[in-house]
Order: sequence, then C-alpha cells, then structure tokens
Amino acid sequence: MNDIEKRLASNIVAYCRAREITQAELGKRMGVSNQAVSCWVRGEKLPRLKRLNQLCGIFDCTLGDLIEYEQDDETIRSNDAIRKLVKMLDEMTAFGVEKVRDYCRDIYPTYKR
Repeated sequence: MNDIEKRLASNIVAYCRAREITQAELGKRMGVSNQAVSCWVRGEKLPRLKRLNQLCGIFDCTLGDLIEYEQDDETIRSNDAIRKLVKMLDEMTAFGVEKVRDYCRDIYPTYKR
C-alpha cells in the first residue's frame, strides 16, 4: 500500500466518523457495494475519480483534503468551521464586513488595515 492509499483509507475512516456515517451507509449513498468501500478503507483499491468526487461531496471536503493531507477529528472540525466562516463572509454585506472590522479593532487594538 502506497502513501496515497494509506492516507485515503485513513481519511475515509476519519470523515465517516466525523460525519457519523457508517461504511454501509456510505456505500448505499454512493451506489457501490459495501465490499468496495471496505477495499478503500483497507487501502486495497483506490476509488475511481468519479467516486472520489462523490466522496468529496458527501464529506464536504476538497480532493486535496481527502488525499493530500492526513485528517483527524480536530482538523476536520477546524476545516468545517473555516468553511462556514468563509461562507458567512461571502454572504455578508459591506456594512457587515465593516462591523466585523470594528469588532476586531476593539478586541485587538493594534489591528491595522
């Protein structure tokens, strides 16, 4: 088993745990057998690109998150919080952004633009 297979296998397990999804449920949602998911988790086979993209959609992560970096519960939670914050900032009006800046200045007096 190479590094990518090990990382992917470990990350599938970590994301399933973080998302409270069983391997059987993951297989059902993806339209693949339990055996296929089991092979991925054991690092015996790599999913095809279509399946990797499905995993990213189910786990709400990027392909890089899934195969490039070892994920753990804390990292997954942190990434989720950052994505949520970025989404909120994307939806914020200019007035809202300025209010956040003011708040940052209040709690961190040396903040500069």
